[in-house]
Amino acid sequence: MKYMKVESITLYVNGTEYRFSVGTMFGQLPPSETLSETLRNRLGLTGSKQACGEGACGCCTVIVDGDAITSCITLTIDCDGKHIPRLKDCRTP
Repeated sequence: MKYMKVESITLYVNGTEYRFSVGTMFGQLPPSETLSETLRNRLGLTGSKQACGEGACGCCTVIVDGDAITSCITLTIDCDGKHIPRLKDCRTP
């Protein structure tokens, strides 16, 4: 895949649109951030887990546009415009 400079991306998670500015400044989404990190750390959605960090165990699997993917090895910037339905927030109340 040829790298192209991306200034912003949009994700649709649980029917809600999220827009992120991409860059290395404080508050921006780093180009190297994984989808798992974005879902858990930025959006507070802990339904997918982080375990092996290699995509081998499947704990981080989420559905993106109808396909199951391992979010710990998928870059968030590669998910621009994609839909992630039914991701649960499993935080302790």
